[in-house]
Formats: sequence, structure tokens, C-alpha cells
Amino acid sequence: MAAPTITSAATFTVDENTTAVGTLTATGDPTIVWSISGGADQARFLINSVTGAIGFAAAPDHDLPADADADNVYAVQVTATNGEGADSQTLAVTVNAAAETLPDKLEQSILNNPDPSVQRHERKDRVTHRHSPKELLEAAGLAAAREARRQGGMMRGTRFGPPRT
Repeated sequence: MAAPTITSAATFTVDENTTAVGTLTATGDPTIVWSISGGADQARFLINSVTGAIGFAAAPDHDLPADADADNVYAVQVTATNGEGADSQTLAVTVNAAAETLPDKLEQSILNNPDPSVQRHERKDRVTHRHSPKELLEAAGLAAAREARRQGGMMRGTRFGPPRT
């Protein structure tokens, strides 16, 4: 039986909004126990002590980096241990931006905006559009439904039904 040697890569790249990072590997006795042993961002990770599967405790958001230096590269140190010794390795986990749909972005804007009277769409640290709650409701089609009711009609899907007689 020999002390473990970590053989997995020291860098991982994952898309935002996912928790899985990868599975660590090491040579040595098959009864290796995995643990998180350090790193500036260690509190953001979980590891399966038996399989070596490592992941984020909460899915990261590329637009709101939560790593120690806010650059979307998370640092965590892992250790593989058996009865003969231990080996440690510092991992760098990079979080990439993933394609997000407009409703996702709009919901984030609504939830993250400290001023509920104005919702913002942001692009590269500058405000490109401002929308009032009324405009957001209109965009969601609620204004159209109100207008249809006001005129005595009804809505079917996205089209107005015939007026009531």
C-alpha cells in the first residue's frame, strides 16, 4: 500500500448555473478519503469523500462572481488520504457564462434591483434601458388582457377573441 498521488487535472471549467465540477482521481490504495483542505473559496464547494466528486454548494452565477477575487476563477485545495499518507492539490475552477434566456435575465433584474420602481437591463456595467413596473406588465401581456376585458372581449392565447354581444 502506498500514499495517494492525485492524478486529476488541477483546472476545471464549468458553465454557470450548474453545481457539478468533476471527479478527482488518485493512485494508491482504493480506500482513499477525499476532503476539502483549503483555498480562498473552499466554503463554496462540497466533495464526496468516497468518490472524489466535487461541486459547488450553490450554483455560481458568472454575472455575479462570488469567488474571493471576483474573477470567476474559484480556488479550492483538496486532499486525498489513506492509511499511508496524503497528497494535496489546489484546483482552479473557472465559471463560464452560459446562454440565458430573456426571462431569466428579466427575473434576475427584478430580484436584484434595490429600487422596485425601476427595473434595469444592464450590459457591460452600463444601463441600456429602464423600465417601470407598468412597462414590465405591458411586456408580459397583462395590459393587453386588461384592454380586452375593458372592450368586452376575451383573450385566446395571444389574440383577442370576438367582442361580446
